[in-house]
Amino acid sequence: GRAVLPCSYTPTHGQHVEVRWYAYSDQWDDILLIDSNTPSVFIPAQWSGRVKLSDDVSSGNASLLISELRLEDTRDYMCIVGLNVECVTFMEIKQSVQADCPPPDRVAVSGSAGGRAVLPCSYSPTPGQDVAVRWTVYSDQGGSVLLIDSNNPSAPIPAQWSGRVKLSDEVSSGNGSLLISELRLEDTRDYMCDMRINRTCVTYRNVKLTVQGPPKRDSTTSRTTTTITPTTRPSATPTTRPSATPTTRPSAAPAILSAVAVSAVIGIIVNANGNNPNAGDHNANSDLLTYAVIDHTRQPGGAPVRSGVSAVDNTEYATVRIH
Repeated sequence: GRAVLPCSYTPTHGQHVEVRWYAYSDQWDDILLIDSNTPSVFIPAQWSGRVKLSDDVSSGNASLLISELRLEDTRDYMCIVGLNVECVTFMEIKQSVQADCPPPDRVAVSGSAGGRAVLPCSYSPTPGQDVAVRWTVYSDQGGSVLLIDSNNPSAPIPAQWSGRVKLSDEVSSGNGSLLISELRLEDTRDYMCDMRINRTCVTYRNVKLTVQGPPKRDSTTSRTTTTITPTTRPSATPTTRPSATPTTRPSAAPAILSAVAVSAVIGIIVNANGNNPNAGDHNANSDLLTYAVIDHTRQPGGAPVRSGVSAVDNTEYATVRIH
């Protein structure tokens, strides 16, 4: 905005008038801002182009007009008016500049390391208005650091955020949200959104971002442990299968046993890791062995569906017995 610092005197026709305005520096030195007798006097860049007398000094009005106010314009100023080199007005004025935005509303956002997060900020758009969006972040030292300025896209930003921050949409759409990609744990801090329409603050928001460690792997597939316990083949006489005497295939038995055992193990693994609609125990007999298959014992996020089967660490147990 702008402010008028008042200063006046009683004019008298034909008198020589001189008006000077000073600002006090942080060290309380006098800084000349206006000298009506020397309009081209040098002034610091902080006030250059922003200060002028609000009227012709001969009118008796020696007030100072400061435009495009900044927070750092908050300080003491001094006006001196001289008539025919004699001081007739000496005035000190305390100028306070307040932030034109209301107290910020607060929003919390969370994300996981390596992922991305959208920090929300918006306004109600009106065609033809001049919109500016600024995103800043508070540094570890407490000061604010610029991340985004829609009016100055090439403004430098710290290397920590370089290439990882951008506006998530066109600001003319009413969306001034900030997108942060490749999240890091050190991104956990406070961020500030300042949205202005025709230089008037319309949105002022503090966003607290919390970045957590990378998500743990969520395994929905049960791990299967298969135990094969060999036993001694009984020596009973083959009364039920007279043609299958032990002497007819002495050398092929180990190979057949191995092949069938492998088939049984494969059947167990397939059924334990798939979603078999016919869940339960499946027993089958071959010429050489009996095998058992136990389907899933736990659904993702659910309780065990098979009693008597260990569900610790989502582990299933099955035993293959060779006869």
